[in-house]
This record gives sequence, structure tokens and C-alpha cells, in this order.
Amino acid sequence: MTEPLGKPMRDALISMVGDLMDTNENIFFLSADMGAPSLDRIRETFTDRFINVGIAEQNMINVAAGLAMEGFTVYTYAIAPFYLRTLEQIRINL
Repeated sequence: MTEPLGKPMRDALISMVGDLMDTNENIFFLSADMGAPSLDRIRETFTDRFINVGIAEQNMINVAAGLAMEGFTVYTYAIAPFYLRTLEQIRINL
């Protein structure tokens, strides 16, 4: 079996958001208690714009909505199946 090219999509996404955060102070990154070595740079470098909401995906979407309504760009990160429960929050809050 051959080795995959590049890096996993998760790591590529987190790296891209970290690069954007280097140049744009209006970007927040919210995590639903997700651990990944690629998150370390964002967590350590942007302590004021990285928010770990814990195992609370629906709350994470509420926080993201509030930040977005104040003019910030927000990226959220959680396991895909748990985002389905957040759709209700999006419908109600936005």
C-alpha cells in the first residue's frame, strides 16, 4: 500500500486557519474539546482567540453566532456527526 500524499485534511484545515489568524485579528477558532497536535500552534499562539467550549457543540454554535454577529470571522471544529444537533441552534439563532 502506498503512503498518502500531503497531510490529513484536518491538519491542512487547521494549518490554513492558523495562517489566516497570523494576519487577521478578527478570526476566532472554536473547538468542541477536540485534541489534535496540529491545534497546538493555534491554542498556544492565539490564546485570546482560541476558545475550547468543551463537549458542547450546540453551545459552540451559539458562541460562534454571537461572535459573528459582532463582526468576527469564526471557524468551528468538532466531529462531523455532532454538528447535526447544532442545526437547530443555527435555525433558532440566525
